[in-house]
Amino acid sequence: MVMGDRVPHGFSRSSAKRLPATGDEAPFHPHPRWFNPHGVKMKVMHLNKEELKLTLAAASASLVIDPYSRSRDTYRLKWNVGFSVSSWAGGQAIVSRDVLRAMFGLSDAQPYYRGDDPHAQEWRKKYHLRADSVLPNLYIRSGNHLNIPCAGSGEDGDPNLSVFIHQEIKEMVGKLLKL
Repeated sequence: MVMGDRVPHGFSRSSAKRLPATGDEAPFHPHPRWFNPHGVKMKVMHLNKEELKLTLAAASASLVIDPYSRSRDTYRLKWNVGFSVSSWAGGQAIVSRDVLRAMFGLSDAQPYYRGDDPHAQEWRKKYHLRADSVLPNLYIRSGNHLNIPCAGSGEDGDPNLSVFIHQEIKEMVGKLLKL
């Protein structure tokens, strides 16, 4: 680490190590302590243009995004994180188009939390979180590091879904929103 033995606030000591290889190497970025490094393995599996459904997955995790309303102004996120053959955690949330853009850091999105939301500000302080965009109990994103539905321990067995937002993922979320 450049800063000697000091670990920057909001980062884990393990973030000084290189993230696992993914096949299309993501540039090295230290990850926030709440991000599980397995999140770099998430890939676009399928964009079904007929069903308007985007599936992201890795060996033990998945995220499906599809419209929740006919007008496509809200989207459903369904995620699963596996721990073993018989043990998993998951969830579902309904989000607006703007929230989905902010979650994935699309260029036309305004990040949530700019210091004016007292609840988000209190949440960040309470948990000592570093984030560019956050909606408490829905997601937290720092750069390309995304956790759904919230920050966690960053360790294996954490029920939160971590996704490193590779360029392909960002492009496919953008395409889904334009269908």
